[in-house]
Amino acid sequence: MKNFNLVLFTLAFILLLFGFGMINGFAAPISNQEPSIERQGQRGSWQYRAAVDRTEGRIVADVTYSLDTAAQVEDFARTQQELARELVSANVPSLDATIVFRHPLTQAVFEEFVAIHNLTVSSYTLRFVDEQSQRITIIGSPVDNILIPQDFLNFALNDIQQHSPGDMPGWIEVRATIPARAYKPVVDHDKVYLIDVSRAVVQAAFNEDARTRDLPVYVQAPQIYWQLEDLHLISN
Repeated sequence: MKNFNLVLFTLAFILLLFGFGMINGFAAPISNQEPSIERQGQRGSWQYRAAVDRTEGRIVADVTYSLDTAAQVEDFARTQQELARELVSANVPSLDATIVFRHPLTQAVFEEFVAIHNLTVSSYTLRFVDEQSQRITIIGSPVDNILIPQDFLNFALNDIQQHSPGDMPGWIEVRATIPARAYKPVVDHDKVYLIDVSRAVVQAAFNEDARTRDLPVYVQAPQIYWQLEDLHLISN
């Protein structure tokens, strides 16, 4: 398996145009006259630095962690569970998190998983592998309360097939809001490898300030699933 990212700019533009892409909300900009609002935190190899982007009216967080070995992956997963438990103990109503699966899910299984756990989905990631074993990531999101807009999905897959024929094993990650009471059933699910709650931790750090508690959080972080795949920790 080649470790290769294929970026399809034309496809990305088309998907964004039709709404089949990652959607980030925006709030009204904070006054440029106010002092900078920043937060940071660390737990093991996991750490973040975050600040308010006044122009976009959102919180931008740079999250880093080490996933070079199986031991580091285990440490990361354990750290995320600790952070999640702390948030749940603090009575947060929900967690904005990224759920990473142990293997690609079919559409039917993915839809059932979302429904059973009452997840509010922001976006999801599909895995596509072409004939040269190059891995392609497709990011989609619900449109008009439809979890997977079939027309847009078919359009995306047909476009990719024309450029790089191959197979789409299924859904590998989902960013969703998890009700606090549902966290344990989700993290213990046999199809879930880990849950990254970095976004929820950053949001909680800004919640005490009335100026920032309602701002959306944009996280810049390494891609997890492919690294797990390269370490042979999950099945293809």
